[in-house]
Amino acid sequence: MESGEKERMIRTYLEACNASDVEGMMALLHPEVLFCNLFRERITVATRGKSEFRSVTEHAMTLYKSRKQEILSLTEIPSGMVASIHQEAELAVDLPNGMKAGERTDGIVISEFMFKDGLLCSITDSSGEER
Repeated sequence: MESGEKERMIRTYLEACNASDVEGMMALLHPEVLFCNLFRERITVATRGKSEFRSVTEHAMTLYKSRKQEILSLTEIPSGMVASIHQEAELAVDLPNGMKAGERTDGIVISEFMFKDGLLCSITDSSGEER
């Protein structure tokens, strides 16, 4: 895939995320997609395949009243791209970590997107401190 195609796919994926459009996200994924979420370098969620990804994504969408992700930068790497993403969200539910419904989060997520057969085959999201 060319760089422009990868960038368009990432932007389309994030637009679907922002719109809570699970079907739009799923259409961009390789059947064996790997997903990993890291917080402070610790794995908090990991999935393999579209079915597991769908399940985690549908659950995650119930946690937020609203969520907006905006790309700050994109860097090409072999077989993929790394995106620096500003994410703002308002929680819809109380979380086990003590955060309450209605609280807002605001932070930077570094996402690595890998491609295979013209589809997203791996997504790794890394975050740390809230700002």
